Amino acid sequence: MIEREYRLYARDEGPYELVPQGYSVLAMFLQLFWAIANGVFLKFVCLFIPIIILGNVAESIPGVGSFILMPYIFLAFLVYFPLRAFAWREKVLTNKGYKLITSVRAKSAQAALQKYSESVPAS
Repeated sequence: MIEREYRLYARDEGPYELVPQGYSVLAMFLQLFWAIANGVFLKFVCLFIPIIILGNVAESIPGVGSFILMPYIFLAFLVYFPLRAFAWREKVLTNKGYKLITSVRAKSAQAALQKYSESVPAS
């Protein structure tokens, strides 16, 4: 398994939150559900409405139609949302009062948390 970077967020009264960096495959396949679960539903809607509008505009172009343009519009959405998903998640955490503690490279979220807890001296 390949190591990836995880950013560790914490606040005084709550547990740690780990946010992986990079492309979110889960956000790609389950975009609507991922957006709801991670508090970025409004951003999802703001991206999805222009796709519907562009689809209607593409369909009204004579000779082109939606068969040519819609796959490219859909592909752009399929790539852009998962690329930005973790950055949006970090912004949601920051708005909830979480602070960035550190970045950790590990093979899984659990391994990242363990690696962090081993690096912090016991008080």
